[in-house]
Amino acid sequence: MSEKVVLPKFNLPGHTPHPAVRALWGAGALLVVATLGLGGVMWRHHSLEVAAEQRREAEAKAAEAKAAQAAAEAKAEEAKAKAAAVAAAAETKTAALAQKQAAAAALAANSDKPASAGKPASSRGLRGSSKHHGAKSSKARTLAKSSGASATAKGSKKSPGRRDDVIDKLLTQFK
Repeated sequence: MSEKVVLPKFNLPGHTPHPAVRALWGAGALLVVATLGLGGVMWRHHSLEVAAEQRREAEAKAAEAKAAQAAAEAKAEEAKAKAAAVAAAAETKTAALAQKQAAAAALAANSDKPASAGKPASSRGLRGSSKHHGAKSSKARTLAKSSGASATAKGSKKSPGRRDDVIDKLLTQFK
């Protein structure tokens, strides 16, 4: 046993794969690499589509916010215009009321002083101390007061009515 046994080396053709099998393995590896590449390209395309959709949604929300802000500003401007119209109407009504009060005060002032207060004694009709003439002139004064007061009252009734019509027309224009 001292001698070693050397076995011969055999090269058998079956130890290496057949070239067709090697080609099949290469085609399989190429298919896996192509599938991974295609998957990567599709994933990137999908992520770009999602990003674009999110960007569009953000732009739509921004546009809605701008529209809502513009609508709020328009409502505020409309409210300011209405407030200005109401203030103008109140001012015209106050002015009309002041004119009515002034006319009423003037009417009251005219009815308080006698009709012949500003005239000299010779034109008043008071000549002597005769009661007959004095009574006649007081009746004339009363008649003059009543006719003057009614004429003034009629005139003051017409003019505020005209002003009210003008005010009504202005108010309908603001609406």
